[in-house]
Amino acid sequence: MKIFDELKQKEVVIVDDTPREVRAIIERLDELKIKNEYIEIDYATTNLNDLPSFEGVKLLFLDLQYGENLGIQFSPEYTADIVKNIIPSDVHYNLVVWTKDPADTDDVIMELTKINRRPTKFVNKKKETYRSGTAEYDLDRLFKEIEDELALKTNASEFFGKVIELEEDFILVDCRIGENYFQIRRFDKLPFNEIGDVIVGSIIKIKTQTSPGKREYEFFILENDAKMNELFQKKSHFDDLQDSIFLNGE
Repeated sequence: MKIFDELKQKEVVIVDDTPREVRAIIERLDELKIKNEYIEIDYATTNLNDLPSFEGVKLLFLDLQYGENLGIQFSPEYTADIVKNIIPSDVHYNLVVWTKDPADTDDVIMELTKINRRPTKFVNKKKETYRSGTAEYDLDRLFKEIEDELALKTNASEFFGKVIELEEDFILVDCRIGENYFQIRRFDKLPFNEIGDVIVGSIIKIKTQTSPGKREYEFFILENDAKMNELFQKKSHFDDLQDSIFLNGE
């Protein structure tokens, strides 16, 4: 198990509100002599601002839903805020979504992207798929699948952009790469013709997949609402143009 062998000198963090649903994982990590920390979230009492920060974390097991026993609806912002408080913005980590409903993953990843906490790679693991008893799980299968899937996944990133100029064969996009980092990028116009009407001011989501010798992009038009526009409240575009290199999607 190459990835888990490499983690012996690193750190794994497990975040969940139900200790019995992660106890077996913690015990297996202890057996493998992998340093790990468990953070139990109690929606009613946990102050997220008081959570410890882990600069050495390389793998995060993250439950997505919190406060359901209190009738609290799923909140991707709340889950992302947990990650924001425990993982510094400059840390590169992989994410294992360990949850009862992986369908919520995309919403959490979008929120993590907004706050510059997007994982390098992530995999979805539904708890019930691996359950073999009340608090028992098929960890051999779980760890092997995590190992295999993380090894196969290409490096991925996702960020938001605002169209600032349309030309005949290219589009200039003000890209929000991080929480306080913007860059003007130039993209070929052809892919945008396939996603709908793009105008100056359109907010788009840009997904990238990078593998050796290859980089692929996907573009999505988002609802242009006040919340999304707030992400681009910053200095003028002319200042950005002076500082930026026009990259053909690079």
